[in-house]
Amino acid sequence: MALRETQRTLGPTPAADDAAQETVLRAWRHQAKCATADRPEAWLRTIARREALRTLEGADPPVWAAPDEPDHADAAAASVDVARALKRLSARERDVVVRHYWHDMSCEEIAGELACPLGTIKVRLHRARHKLADALTP
Repeated sequence: MALRETQRTLGPTPAADDAAQETVLRAWRHQAKCATADRPEAWLRTIARREALRTLEGADPPVWAAPDEPDHADAAAASVDVARALKRLSARERDVVVRHYWHDMSCEEIAGELACPLGTIKVRLHRARHKLADALTP
């Protein structure tokens, strides 16, 4: 569960593995703080999400190519441009963009997972789109 949650933000990377391990360690150390000990899944997902965001704060954003996309120089250049544009986003904006576009989650699903109001998710996505458009427009 922790790995799946960190991979939603970081992608299938070694950083996601490290964040998942740190999640389990933090959960173990602070298990007494879990208010719902009989159902700790949401608590553990929150720890995993926060750990992934901590990892994103100090790292370059993940860059993934679509599995069936051919490996061409133009695609590589576009991928680098997108990576630079994503780096300009805040970690929270980047998290929403990754969940929405890479993981095909709806705004409602993202709001439920992040325990945020739907309006907050829509605003973050809106702002992120504008920042990405500005960064990618020549």
